[in-house]
Amino acid sequence: MARSLPLAVRISLPVLIMAAGLFVTVAAGLWMQSVNMVRERKILLEEHVTAATSLATLYQTRVTNGTLSTEAAQAEMQAVMRAQSFGEGNYVFVLDQSGRMLVNRGAPQVEGKDFSLSPDAHGFLFVQEMMNVARTQGGGFVRYMWPHAGQDKPVPKLTYVHAFAPWGWVIGTGVYMDDLDAMMWRQGLTLAGVALLILLVAGAVAFVATRGVTRPLDGMKRAMVLLSRGDLDVSLNGEERGDELGEMARALAVFRDNARANRRLEEEARATAERQVVERREARQALADSFEAEIGEILTGLSVAAEQLDRTAQAMTETARVSLEQARDVRDALAQTTGNVQSVASAAEEMSASVGEISGQVHRSTDVVG
Repeated sequence: MARSLPLAVRISLPVLIMAAGLFVTVAAGLWMQSVNMVRERKILLEEHVTAATSLATLYQTRVTNGTLSTEAAQAEMQAVMRAQSFGEGNYVFVLDQSGRMLVNRGAPQVEGKDFSLSPDAHGFLFVQEMMNVARTQGGGFVRYMWPHAGQDKPVPKLTYVHAFAPWGWVIGTGVYMDDLDAMMWRQGLTLAGVALLILLVAGAVAFVATRGVTRPLDGMKRAMVLLSRGDLDVSLNGEERGDELGEMARALAVFRDNARANRRLEEEARATAERQVVERREARQALADSFEAEIGEILTGLSVAAEQLDRTAQAMTETARVSLEQARDVRDALAQTTGNVQSVASAAEEMSASVGEISGQVHRSTDVVG
């Protein structure tokens, strides 16, 4: 399938793949950075809650040793946590097992209020979830939507809670995550801008490189089409280049020059063949004219001979007629002579018979005498 794509698209594919890889890399980097920052914030929350729990454990130790009552220890512990904060206004809060707020440095006016049925902006009973996580898992993270102090718009907040069983407390702290989202958004835009700038530069370089390849190739393709149609006067560009396209242009020029030489040879051969045809035609015409002249002379001689032969035949006919008349006379003379000869023969036969008769008589007379 890739072979069916235009060359410009195939040349641009690496840039497109690089762009896709760049954006994937940016997205993966932002995601990994977000995960790392969330993990760091989780570690921070756990450290502060662990420190508060360790402090409560120290107070409980003093209660166990009898140096301090439970009520006094809890009061001192609450006073310490109300005085501490970290980050930008972050603090540690304390809930009892019923969901009543015991310590809240950020909003002291809500201390003593029951939050067990308080939902967030999406109706999520986040305090109940905190109590369940602390009771079932000993501690854990809870996400919910809650506005900043003095604001009405809810934003994402991440809270870590841990159960302190001796006093039935749930100690927790949380941080808002909207600053993280805003920071990730800014970084995403910055990285996307950098990636877009890189892509634009790479795209411009790819465009120039593609144009530098496809335009000479288009010119050579048009030249090949014209050459295939027999147009050997086509001009070629790029023969002076020192790259592969220059080699292709020079090879195409050699092909064109060879085609011109072949055409010239064909034209010369065609002209020679036509000249030979004309010469052969002229030779045949000359031979025909000579033959016709000779035949004419022969026919003239034959005509004269025929006239002489005709006169000779007429003379011979006359001679034959005379000879025929003479032959008739000879025939008549012969017929008469034949009649005469027959008469002589008859007489001779009669004479012979008479001589025979006489001879017989002589013999008989001899016999008688003898």
